[in-house]
Amino acid sequence: MGRHAGTDFEDALKHTYRHRKGVSVAEVDDGAVLLSLDKGVYYGLNPTALFIFQQFDGTKSCDAIIEMVLDVFDADRAAATADLTTLVHDLVANGLIAAVDADAVSR
Repeated sequence: MGRHAGTDFEDALKHTYRHRKGVSVAEVDDGAVLLSLDKGVYYGLNPTALFIFQQFDGTKSCDAIIEMVLDVFDADRAAATADLTTLVHDLVANGLIAAVDADAVSR
């Protein structure tokens, strides 16, 4: 992924996120599916990504979510941080979560 070099991608974990209105979640055996009829987006989540998505309530920092992932799953910090960064980027890009920080850009 060449996008890792961009400042926006690197800054993704500095924000707090919430689910966008109109995003439906359907849990399935191996994770969940997110659906945004407004955006026309269908996005699959594995169980770890579903756990992370559930933490995006507008109050938890990404650092706190990483700590939760480390407590619940067998992961090392570098991998958890990289995975969370990628997931945040993908979910923001697809209009499924939004940053709640006043200075954040959440397109």
